[in-house]
Amino acid sequence: MRLLTRTRLGRRFLFVFVTLLLLCCFVGLLFSHIATDALRQQSYVLLRVASNGAEAQVLEFLASLKRATQSRAFEPEVRSLLKSGSKSFIDLSATLANLQIRMPEVQEVFYLDLQGTVVASSSAQILGTNRRNTPEFQQGRQTAFAGDITREPDTGAIRWRMSAPLRDSESPELLGVVVVGFDPAALTALTAGKRVLAQGANTQSFRIGETGETYIVNREGALITESRFASNTILSHRIETTPVRAALREGREILSNYKDYRGVDTVGASAIIEEMRWVMVTEIDFDQVTEPIKTLRDELLVVAVLVGGIGLLVARGFNRQIIHPLQLASDADRALGRGEEAAAFVPEDGLRNDEIGDFIRQRNANVSRLLARERELIEEQKRRAEAAAALEAISYSMVHDMRAPLRAICTFGDLLCRETVDRLNATEKDYVARMKSACLRMDQLICDMLRYSSMLNAEVPLSSVNISELVRRVITTEPVFDARKADINIDCNAPPVLGNAPLLCHCFSVLLDNAFRYAKPDIAPQVNIREETTDGWARVFVEDNGIGISKKFQARLFGIFQKGTLESQGTGIGLALVRVAVERMGGRVGAFSEEGKGSRFWIELKLAG
Repeated sequence: MRLLTRTRLGRRFLFVFVTLLLLCCFVGLLFSHIATDALRQQSYVLLRVASNGAEAQVLEFLASLKRATQSRAFEPEVRSLLKSGSKSFIDLSATLANLQIRMPEVQEVFYLDLQGTVVASSSAQILGTNRRNTPEFQQGRQTAFAGDITREPDTGAIRWRMSAPLRDSESPELLGVVVVGFDPAALTALTAGKRVLAQGANTQSFRIGETGETYIVNREGALITESRFASNTILSHRIETTPVRAALREGREILSNYKDYRGVDTVGASAIIEEMRWVMVTEIDFDQVTEPIKTLRDELLVVAVLVGGIGLLVARGFNRQIIHPLQLASDADRALGRGEEAAAFVPEDGLRNDEIGDFIRQRNANVSRLLARERELIEEQKRRAEAAAALEAISYSMVHDMRAPLRAICTFGDLLCRETVDRLNATEKDYVARMKSACLRMDQLICDMLRYSSMLNAEVPLSSVNISELVRRVITTEPVFDARKADINIDCNAPPVLGNAPLLCHCFSVLLDNAFRYAKPDIAPQVNIREETTDGWARVFVEDNGIGISKKFQARLFGIFQKGTLESQGTGIGLALVRVAVERMGGRVGAFSEEGKGSRFWIELKLAG
């Protein structure tokens, strides 16, 4: 201490130290006051974030249940039953068991006809009963109905049922209503955080601390999820707190302090789920919010002084030994990213013999090897590009040269037939005809291979394409399709897709040609072209009533040199060209077929912006 007071440098250091010490004490006291208000505001933010997150997950959960309900409207067996008007019933217990494997929340599935009679159900007890006066039937005939959690008056059981219209797959005609019952406890599992824990999360985001909880009430103010602090509260406990009244009476969400349904001072945030008119509330006890400040207030000044003094010393050494070298490395990395090789190395003069120094030296060595490897790769890429270009030129030249002998064989075959027409017998003429046919097929195969290779390497610019107009243009411009215009039905009303018009013309030309080529000999061919859209994608179907495709050919149908029948005279490249063209446009292709019952090919592309 004497040395500090006798020297000017010591007095200056002592003055700075005392000033910083007093400043830290003042800041600590001020911080304790500010922290109390800040923590309260932070609790508001935390609650709002938790409330928004809970609302988003509840909405996503409801949407997934609605999608699950709507997906049951495509049950072919029930649809056939409703269309036929049969009085028989279908047991869906096996269907429910399979559905519960993927979605355990499902408790029941049943279908109602247009009179409200249960014609198919996972529960045999309700088969044949009439439910025309239920909300799920009345609402489900119009659109997907999210339902509400209710208590059955006769049994007291709590039910949650959603419904959706069931329509004819070939027309918008309403056939009935599908109803799916879900476990109401699944909603409690969501608000209690059990669902996110089961999905792999490491925290219950809906329950903050030891006193926080999230619950939901219906439009009458009754709890439809279990309380954290009470049992058996679903539909038996009515909530009349400030956020519930504000939401149900005034339609507004709030974030404030109030007394919860237990009479405890609480900080809470509300959210309105508009479609259901439910109110979701996320709360935490006010005492728990301010508890950290009570502990922190007594220790804050001591910690501030210690951290302030030690922090200054540590900061100086940290800056000199760590921050400065790393900043140099960061600058060198940015120079490396810009391609400035001279500035890509960190100067090694003055580097300490520690981990940071080793890191910098190792980095410089890695950068040196990276730049050398980059130069090697550039040279290798250049050599490969030159070799590929030369190989492609040779391949095109060879393929074109291969066509000349084929044309010569066909020409001399024609001359042979004309000059020896009276001297050749039927067998010899058949040999000549087979020779010409083989040459023509070989020539067609070469042309298709050229087209296939060109399609693999060519640029494919994409633009907005109207499928209906494009298909009609294909039919009109190709005589073989124009002559059979009456046999082609086009039902494409979806928005334009993102594709390449020339490639799509070729794709539909191949699919239409196959549809007529493989028609049944005793039945007039019919081709239907229709379009469906879902989630930003359009799927175009080309359906025919031809001979169909055996299952053993379907797995490799779109491969090169693959055919759908053993008797096919094609080159086996047409469908491979379709697949490559659609994939180059960012889409997918597929086929459904049954031997003797026709085929259904589809092309799926993104909808244009």
